[in-house]
Amino acid sequence: MIALVQDNNDLAYVLEKFLEMEHIDATSFPSMLHFNLQRSQGYEMLVVSSDSIIKVGLPLEILLGSPIPTIVTTAYDEVADWCSEHDISCLLLPFTLHRFLKFLHHNQAQALQA
Repeated sequence: MIALVQDNNDLAYVLEKFLEMEHIDATSFPSMLHFNLQRSQGYEMLVVSSDSIIKVGLPLEILLGSPIPTIVTTAYDEVADWCSEHDISCLLLPFTLHRFLKFLHHNQAQALQA
């Protein structure tokens, strides 16, 4: 199952419904706090918006300690650069749903190989 933590609730809803149509289980959370409260649910991947971390004052470094594979969605080149430097997968906005799904499948395959 995939956890979606996006600062834009509409985007989280769209991603969740899109994954549902692709028969991929996903749950969206309004914040990292809500996700952390449910962490015991056994999620296989986290898709988190950099804004959902930055806006509440949590440093991006919090992602380095994530126990599950993480994809960061962002509109900021500097966040993408930070992710690249730390080997965290990053998807720059705007992205198409097809590109999101392709990126997701690629990262799930990488996670299984690790």
